[in-house]
Amino acid sequence: RSSDLKPIGIAFLGDIHAGNDGVDMRQLRKDLETIRDVEGLYVCGMGDYIDNYKPQAKSGSGPYHSLFPNPQEQLAYITSRLSIAKGKWLCLCEGNHDAWDAKWAGIDRLPGLAQHLETPYFTERGGTVFVQFDDVQYTILVKHDFRGKSQINKGSAQSRMFADFPQWANAD
Repeated sequence: RSSDLKPIGIAFLGDIHAGNDGVDMRQLRKDLETIRDVEGLYVCGMGDYIDNYKPQAKSGSGPYHSLFPNPQEQLAYITSRLSIAKGKWLCLCEGNHDAWDAKWAGIDRLPGLAQHLETPYFTERGGTVFVQFDDVQYTILVKHDFRGKSQINKGSAQSRMFADFPQWANAD
């Protein structure tokens, strides 16, 4: 019944880059506390939770601009922060910085984080989340990034994504 319906919201949180000295850690905490405290507010993780620079990568100078460069410390920090909103996560999606562990060391840290947060995990390929509220189902696409970014045409990457994954064209 419409009198029983309450508003819902879905936040999309990504590119945190924990460990980088440019992260506003106080604001991150406030945002996660808001998600935790607001009834009907949920969150999709969009990737790049940690900075995770690797010395052998072209971005190897990253540790020189880090507050704490060790990926293990970054993961411990982000685990404690994301846990603030535990129970509100709809999914965690991997970003390119998160994927560097697999590329350079054969390690994927995010499945353990997703299991800790009790939420589904998607690799960089992305995924689909189906959310049911009362008798309404929403289809949410999550992907950190997609090829074809353009400074001129901001919709180019999205058009390419829908061409590759036509079943996503009717997503909410």
